[in-house]
Parts: sequence; structure tokens; C-alpha cells
Amino acid sequence: MSRRLFGAAVLIVLLALVGASWRVTSVQAKVEDKPFWTRLIGPQTLLFHHAKASDLLNMPVVEDIFKQTPEIKEQMQQGFQKEMGMALSDLETVTVYIELPKVDGGKMEEPRPPYFLLQTKKPIDAAAFKATAGNDSKTIQFGKYALTIGKQRGVCLLDEHTALLITFEGRHNLENAPQDLILLFASLDAGTEVPEGLKPAVELSLTNKHLSVMGFQVPKDLGDLLQEQMKKLPPMMAMFKPLGVIQSGVMTTDYVKGAENDLQIKLLGGNM
Repeated sequence: MSRRLFGAAVLIVLLALVGASWRVTSVQAKVEDKPFWTRLIGPQTLLFHHAKASDLLNMPVVEDIFKQTPEIKEQMQQGFQKEMGMALSDLETVTVYIELPKVDGGKMEEPRPPYFLLQTKKPIDAAAFKATAGNDSKTIQFGKYALTIGKQRGVCLLDEHTALLITFEGRHNLENAPQDLILLFASLDAGTEVPEGLKPAVELSLTNKHLSVMGFQVPKDLGDLLQEQMKKLPPMMAMFKPLGVIQSGVMTTDYVKGAENDLQIKLLGGNM
């Protein structure tokens, strides 16, 4: 009898281990199915802006500007190649992330510089991109991701078509960066729960129907501080006071040929 009980116990343990393994694999698969740019959106996000850079650069209005002032196009191309180690024409999408600033005692701390995630049409030249961190850079491994850190920026290839750029400045300098970076790279593997206020913007971005989509959320402590600041606005700026009570919202950018304003920017909605 005891042998049967022991055998049953072993079987239960094995089944539990298999189940646990399956759940971990299932969760990992779900995370890996998500585009990289969505994995960095979480409770810490104040704003994200996902733009189809290639389409924006190929808009007729932009092409006309480049034809009239070719020197501007050349300067942009050379500057981007120098700063990013890749051709501007290879850029597919750009996502910018701004994190929530900490509010303590009715005061807002200096916000962290934004992160940038770039996706390209062609494979990225790893050596050229890594070199943009500077001559005195060093590489730190965060799990499977290698971050090359210089004095003012950190760069990391997430895959051959996806690059992450992190800037360091002010109180968010390199010395204070490790904790933020650990959380950042953990979210790439584990994924983060997208807050309710940002879900509409993420879902809209995934439809791929707009040139760009921006989503933002304002938590209560930051909202209270903004409302206090709005009270100090002069009468001529009273129109901006309602912005102090918006909790979240979505803004899209689209090109509409033949419209009075070809480039249309819309605030689709905000939760008060």
C-alpha cells in the first residue's frame, strides 16, 4: 500500500513539474510573440510614441521639401548615419518612451531621459551601431542582451533588425543607471502588463493603420501636481487648463492627400 502511495505521489510531482514547465514555456512564448516595442510599455510609462518612420519620410510633403532643399536631406542622412551607425533610409519604425517622473512632497523630480527603440528594414551593422557609444565604452551583459555603455548613451541590439538606445544625463547619469537598466531588460524578457490607460493606444498601434500613435497616462499624484500648476496659468492660457484633469489619452497622426491639412493630428479621446 505504501509503495502505491509513494508511486502516486511521485506521479503527482512529475505531473506538477510538467505543468509548471508548460506554463513557463507558454508565458515565454506569449512574450516572444509580442513586438519588442510593446514590451517596454508598463506602469512606469508616462508616454510612448510609435511612428512609422519610413512612411513619414516618404510622404509627398516631405519629399517636396527634400527636392527644394537637398542640403537638408543630406544633412539629415549624414547626421543620422554618424549618430546611429545606420542609414536613415533603412529605418522602419521608431518608438520613444518617457517614464513617469517621481512625485515627492508635492514636487516633481527631474524626469528620466527618453528611451528609443529603432526597427530597420535591413540587418543592422552591429559594429557600427556599437561604436556610437564612444571610444571609452564598455559592454555589460543583461541575460542574453549585451548593452554597450558610453558616457552619455547605452546601445543594445535586441535582434538583427531592432536596436535600443538609452541616454544618460542629469541625475539619471551612468552611475545611477544600474537599477533602471536591470528593470528595463527584465521587461524585455518577462514583458510588463500594459496599464488600462495605455491599452487603447497600444491596440491602435498594432493595427498599423496610422503614421504614428501616441499614448499617455497621468497617475493621480502627478495629475494633482499638474492641476495646481494649471491654476497659475495666465488668463490667456486658460484653454490649456482641462489638460490638468486628463488621466489618459491617444493621439494619432495621418497623411490625408488633398485635405486642407495633409498631416492630420487627432486627440482621439481622453479619460478624465
